[in-house]
Amino acid sequence: MCEASDLEQKIAVSLARRRIFCRMPRMSLSADLFWSFRSPYSYLAIGRYRALMASHDVTINLRPVYPLAVRQPDFFERNHPNWLSYTMRDMIRVAQFHGIPFGPPRPDPIVQNVMTREIAKTQTSDSRKAITQTSPR
Repeated sequence: MCEASDLEQKIAVSLARRRIFCRMPRMSLSADLFWSFRSPYSYLAIGRYRALMASHDVTINLRPVYPLAVRQPDFFERNHPNWLSYTMRDMIRVAQFHGIPFGPPRPDPIVQNVMTREIAKTQTSDSRKAITQTSPR
């Protein structure tokens, strides 16, 4: 009677495990993506998210959010004076690194005075709350 060597036994066990694993149902991964139409970082990342979905078993649930200028109208006034210039340099660097054309959104989803950074009153969070509370559901 011929006995299997240790190596042959290891190979047999490995193949058996592989067969069992291949028959097991796979679980898809899922992630929520909070995405703003005005965010430069959302724009710069969307292609990489699409590539991730194509190359992996992952579903990305798009969860649109209001632009930052609407959610927190005073955000730009509260930041350090150098914040905007640093952020612009960073966004341009990321766009160049990934070969993505970059510029201001056209059309811009927010009505904002570029010089004063003031947001139109009809787009602030207070006006959104009033609209939401009065609209029929």
